[in-house]
Amino acid sequence: MTLTQLHRTLITGRWVIPIIVLLAFGARLMVGISFDEITPWIVFTLQLAVALLLSQINHIFAVISRRTILPAFFFLLFSMSDPLYYYNWVGNLSSMLIAICFFLAVKNYQNEKSQIASFDIALILTVGSFFCWPVLIYFIPLFWIGFYYFRSLSWKSFFASLIGILAAYFFLSGWSIYKGNLTLLFERMPRIESFSQFNVIELSVFDWITMGFVVFLLIVSGLDIFMVGVSEKIRTMSFFRFFYLILAVSLIFLFIFYPAMKNLIFIFSVPASFVLARYFTMSEKKVVSWFLVATILIFLIRPVMIFLL
Repeated sequence: MTLTQLHRTLITGRWVIPIIVLLAFGARLMVGISFDEITPWIVFTLQLAVALLLSQINHIFAVISRRTILPAFFFLLFSMSDPLYYYNWVGNLSSMLIAICFFLAVKNYQNEKSQIASFDIALILTVGSFFCWPVLIYFIPLFWIGFYYFRSLSWKSFFASLIGILAAYFFLSGWSIYKGNLTLLFERMPRIESFSQFNVIELSVFDWITMGFVVFLLIVSGLDIFMVGVSEKIRTMSFFRFFYLILAVSLIFLFIFYPAMKNLIFIFSVPASFVLARYFTMSEKKVVSWFLVATILIFLIRPVMIFLL
């Protein structure tokens, strides 16, 4: 099989996803995870659900103009690359909530009556910040910008979003009063001091190489989308502007919320999967094929390198 044929097979081959699922399943067994443990298998199920949702978003809304399974493939590839991710239900559930919000946002492209979707997104992320991970609530303004990109932001949808946030806090305050414990409410209020200082990211050499390579590919993909891909529809450009917004803010959050880096990686992986899938799907140049092979090899080798280092 030539490099070009391999590239085409990875883009459209139906057997690619089952293979990556089997590899992810086998990786868990290799690190000693037994079937008696519940958390890693719940995490595995969440990862499969997110991958399926990303695939459906692309299939239903044609985020990438050619049919491909690469968004699901890349998310599974990223999530299987570190054994520490196998127990991280918070990060995986966070990525699931973000993916659901992506679905609602993309679904309401150019919808002037997007109040319900705006309310649902705010409610999902606010409740998720209560019970899953506090940082989720900071992504709500990004969806306001996303709705602006999608030409579906109006004063009604904006206030619907605010009502969604207030509704979540209303029920939480009621529950706190019922329990006689207002600490439950105050502990879940957004804190300005969360942004008070930046942290230096401490990674291994191989992790820096991996991160640098992925960021390089995202930059190259961005140049291809926004400077070369002039024939792309405005709708497609709007989607990817929003994806890059999430990617940029996620990278900034890595420095602000460094202790929660393992959770941000999963949120980062959702838009990154779409961006890289679009880049590798829309071009079959030899250098692009080599980049695709290199990406797969890096993330397949990464678990081994983690054990060695």
